[in-house]
Amino acid sequence: RICLVTTVQIGTRLVWAHVKGFAWWPGQVMETIGDNLPPQLTVRGSVLVEFYGTNNQISIIRDTEEFIRPFQKGHVDASMKKKCKKKLNQEAIDMALEEETLQEQLRMEASKHFASQAFHIVNRYFASHLLGQRVQFHRNDVNYPYGETVRGFV
Repeated sequence: RICLVTTVQIGTRLVWAHVKGFAWWPGQVMETIGDNLPPQLTVRGSVLVEFYGTNNQISIIRDTEEFIRPFQKGHVDASMKKKCKKKLNQEAIDMALEEETLQEQLRMEASKHFASQAFHIVNRYFASHLLGQRVQFHRNDVNYPYGETVRGFV
């Protein structure tokens, strides 16, 4: 028996997310691609958020500053402080900080890898006129679905 998956979720941004009636909570926006999307996700400007430390609790939230803010190493701005109970969600914050550190390490490793690849390609084919020049290239297969641009000197 073959089972076909028609919906895929890819974790992208780490965020603080707010659901009315609850405190701001760390979570990850899940980009959803597929055929059987909930109707709320087809509304432009809505995102699916999976919350840390809640046993995979998810919610569909409007992607506006009122409900979604960048996580940025757990920084809480003044307007969030009233509705953010850090003592209650410290375990979730720690999980998000760990994920953020891991993502930064992976991005750095990918950048180094592709910079090295670019150096070897440039060195092999274009070394005579690009040596000492600043180069930039974009890879759409890194940090899917957004891609990454790597810049550096040859």
